[in-house]
Amino acid sequence: MNVKKVLKFYFCAESAQEEMDRLIAYKALRIDFARGAEECAAEVAELVARKGEMCSFYRHVHAALSRFSRRELCVLKDYAFGRRAADAERRREIHRLAVAFSRRIRGCLEKFARGIDTAMKCSFQA
Repeated sequence: MNVKKVLKFYFCAESAQEEMDRLIAYKALRIDFARGAEECAAEVAELVARKGEMCSFYRHVHAALSRFSRRELCVLKDYAFGRRAADAERRREIHRLAVAFSRRIRGCLEKFARGIDTAMKCSFQA
């Protein structure tokens, strides 16, 4: 799991959630006479379940980041969005915080696998 992507998801989680809401509404309201109601309901239920898993992953990441100070969160946000650090001290701080964050979320890959997959698909669509 890429730390930068997870941080980017965290700071853009609202847009990922809105993307899932739009997809759920589209699938629920789409009129297609070749598709049965059961198929439509199953599709929507699957999307709702995936959104729930994505939100569970967000809560896990939020809990890991809640121990960081506001200034440290700003440094991590700059790192997530690729803003370059000018001096060596800032780069060391970024590295220190990224390592600390990755240690806090270690071990969640299996537990939140589907949530992570959904988060990555909703957060980084080209």
